[in-house]
Amino acid sequence: MRLPCGESYAIHAGDFLGYPKGGPAHEIHNTGSEPLRLLVIGQRLQEDIIDYPDQGKRLYRYAGGKNDLVDLAEITPLAGAD
Repeated sequence: MRLPCGESYAIHAGDFLGYPKGGPAHEIHNTGSEPLRLLVIGQRLQEDIIDYPDQGKRLYRYAGGKNDLVDLAEITPLAGAD
């Protein structure tokens, strides 16, 4: 089931959450009184790009190198890019 952006949903033990590449930003908040335990599984590439739309920032992370945090407003799309 695909969930709409900007909405909150309760998750429970045994639930599976998947976030597609290029999808909207997401957060998980523990609203219970017990510690939240979760497995985060994904692919870690040599380079990684993370958008923080609420802060208007993008992080470029490089394995073994310096990270770059830039303002989204300063990014110029490449010609012909979608």
